[in-house]
Amino acid sequence: MSENRNGGVRAGAGRPPGRPNRATLKQKSTIEELARAYGPIALKSLADIAANSESPAARVAAANALLDRGYGKPGQAANPKPEPG
Repeated sequence: MSENRNGGVRAGAGRPPGRPNRATLKQKSTIEELARAYGPIALKSLADIAANSESPAARVAAANALLDRGYGKPGQAANPKPEPG
């Protein structure tokens, strides 16, 4: 049996390269909707941990998560390599 890159046994079987999987896209949107329903509860929990946790590591992690969601993650430096000089 020859190797077929598109899947399946016969030539041309399977999803063509580059075409999105429709089932995966539908599932992803459903999961995102379900997760967003818990957004307010999760933010309140993070705020409570950031303000009241006994663990400094938990407070920092919760504060970072809140900042990332509110302002976005920090971008990468424009010039990561130091210039010789």
